Amino acid sequence: MIYTAIVLLLVCLTGCSLRSTYPTLGAIAGGGVGSLGGPGIAALGAGIGAVNEMMKGNSKRLFCAVRPPGHHAETIRANGFCFINNVAVAARYLQSRYDVGRIAIIDFDVHHGNGTQEIFYNDESVLYASIHQHPLFPGTGLESETGVGNIFNAPIESGTSSSDFLKIFKERILKNVSQF
Repeated sequence: MIYTAIVLLLVCLTGCSLRSTYPTLGAIAGGGVGSLGGPGIAALGAGIGAVNEMMKGNSKRLFCAVRPPGHHAETIRANGFCFINNVAVAARYLQSRYDVGRIAIIDFDVHHGNGTQEIFYNDESVLYASIHQHPLFPGTGLESETGVGNIFNAPIESGTSSSDFLKIFKERILKNVSQF
């Protein structure tokens, strides 16, 4: 059975045993002074817990609204106040623990999730779709950034109406997810 997990953003900040994915965080992930414990561990646990619930058959679509955010954290670089990309960790956990072949990540935030895009840019098994304000930090997320056909960005202007937002979301995000 193929599952497509839609794990939505605003997730992150911890280390756990992720040193192989994020080797530069070894010094701050341990739990002592200067560590990323507390809320960050809860954020990471939310994504992994949601994945486990889905795989138990309790849900096929998941939404984790946790803070602090993490979609700016890249493979080897913290960015935009994000240290660990929690949705990326949850996606990789889903793939490694449960052997799930395809995962779709939908990111809706005022900022583009440059870290999530960077992590999965060349990975055909993960679709990343983002609707975000542009131009704005981090300056990425153009429609021309397509990865290996798995990246779909829908930059919008500040002040976009709700009806236009929903139309763009359906036409440029959900359409691509359903075709994945």
